[in-house]
Amino acid sequence: MTMQTVEFQFITGLKRTIFRNARLRGSWDDRGRYSDAWTESPMQHKIGVDGCPIFEASVSLDTVDGDKTFKWGVVLDGPQGTNFWGIPTEVQDHQSTDRYRQFRLNNGGAAPQVEQYYFTYLRRLGANKHFVEGSVTPGLRFAVWAPNARNVEVVFGDSANGYIANDGHGIDPKQPVVTLSRSAEGIWEGGPKGAFEVFKSLPYM
Repeated sequence: MTMQTVEFQFITGLKRTIFRNARLRGSWDDRGRYSDAWTESPMQHKIGVDGCPIFEASVSLDTVDGDKTFKWGVVLDGPQGTNFWGIPTEVQDHQSTDRYRQFRLNNGGAAPQVEQYYFTYLRRLGANKHFVEGSVTPGLRFAVWAPNARNVEVVFGDSANGYIANDGHGIDPKQPVVTLSRSAEGIWEGGPKGAFEVFKSLPYM
């Protein structure tokens, strides 16, 4: 029997702690085998790299079910009451109103497989504070959804006028050019070295 560890993250993107008592639900049994009868397990409350609450849980799944499509979601308590479903977006099927996440085991070996859900993208896209574990001073993180782009860079403008022309006129040469990296979902992310306050209020493009 070979097991694959899967880490689940429910990322709120909200500064206030409005959710509590998060529980992971998924289509597997207590032995880590695929099951149409979903099981439930508690999730840990932490603070994510965006400075907002997140909920995490890990499950070990049997790789013999590598051909199965697993489903998962999160149950929460919050302003709406208790035991409400935390996945509001529908699956990509125009004939369905189901709301859950799906994945297959990547059989990647020792490294855990990570499955994430963003309740809101407000603190993911754009320019935001980025908290590295063990550091009390946040850095700066850029993110943009550009699934068809071949390359994405962030440049800073001269604060004297704040305008960057198509030919590059107006770029501040004293500031770094930030090359972003593409995720599997088409979001490009990255950031410069240095504290958030160093770049605060600087124009960028």
